[in-house]
Amino acid sequence: MSPELCSAVSLELAQLERLLTGFAPLRRKVLSTPPDLIEIVALAGYLHSFYNGIENIFKRIAKDFAQTRLRGDLWHRELLTSVAQPTEQRPAVVSRELVAG
Repeated sequence: MSPELCSAVSLELAQLERLLTGFAPLRRKVLSTPPDLIEIVALAGYLHSFYNGIENIFKRIAKDFAQTRLRGDLWHRELLTSVAQPTEQRPAVVSRELVAG
């Protein structure tokens, strides 16, 4: 793995950790109390940011290993499928069960 990829993934993981920590109180609250509209919007933004962080990690891995050209309507699915496949240069990033789930 290139130093640039390690750095990029570490940065994304740190941002995801801050996101998880920052939203922990709201996540705990809505387990026992239905969220109001503002909380729903906040949770939607939280989910979107989390998804984008994971997607950024997958895109950087795919780019670093030059394994996938992402284009077309199904590029998200292709990206997920590609990182679930081990290559000669790297192991699978996610399990096939996660992809199928």
